[in-house]
Amino acid sequence: MGLPRNKVIRRTSEFQHARTFGSRQECGFFLWNLVRQPESASGERKLGVIATRRFGNAVERNRARRRLKSLFREHQQLLPEGCHLVLVARRRMKRAAWSELVETFLKMASREKEGRVQ
Repeated sequence: MGLPRNKVIRRTSEFQHARTFGSRQECGFFLWNLVRQPESASGERKLGVIATRRFGNAVERNRARRRLKSLFREHQQLLPEGCHLVLVARRRMKRAAWSELVETFLKMASREKEGRVQ
């Protein structure tokens, strides 16, 4: 089960906006860029995933993308409404257990809800 099209960031300009103006946090397994979109009338949360060639071969990159999308799908309700989240996979993610990824994602989402990430 994939993400619906309206929940996926596809445009380069949206990726750039989130990476330039969003809160940026290095989480060890991934880089977290979240920007709140006040003009988003629908309140939709959107996800963009980046896994570059430096991360690994195609199989490893696709696995990382699937894991990050799954994290978002399961826990998106914890994020602020109308936000755009761009996650950049890091090499450490290859060796990470699913529980470690979930724990990290939940920690970052709770920080965003509390407004502690700058």
